[in-house]
Amino acid sequence: MILKCENISKHYGLFKKPVLANINLSLDEGKKMILTGTSGSGKNTLLKILALIDLSFKGKYYIDDKNVNKIDPSPLRKKISYVYQEYGLLENESVYENIKLGILYDNLSKAEINSRCEKILKLLELDGFHKRRVNLLSGGQRQRVALARAIIRDSES
Repeated sequence: MILKCENISKHYGLFKKPVLANINLSLDEGKKMILTGTSGSGKNTLLKILALIDLSFKGKYYIDDKNVNKIDPSPLRKKISYVYQEYGLLENESVYENIKLGILYDNLSKAEINSRCEKILKLLELDGFHKRRVNLLSGGQRQRVALARAIIRDSES
């Protein structure tokens, strides 16, 4: 997947000062990027735009040469995972239920979902925790559950 942003800008409400102003970036397939900045500098806002969660921005954003401003971005959302700053976990559900949300609507068989969940649980050292409710986990374990949900699509056999 290739991401490309051209002059991305974002304002909230009546604020005159933009949260993001003329952001340009590109990310080639297989590459990684680290986004850093002070608190309130717009990192989370930019990530929400990149994950197609927030579509109310100015500028152009391309995924695989498709301009997300001009098409229905729903199919592209399956290509992007996002770990929320506050994890975004279903607190009263199990680790397994939270992880499988990452692929629940991908038209996979129950066996494939189980297989991928088991691989991710083992990879992130959460095996044995699949039935535990998220609200009973430590902060680090919650982070790993959120990460597992984000990367489960990449765990194809």
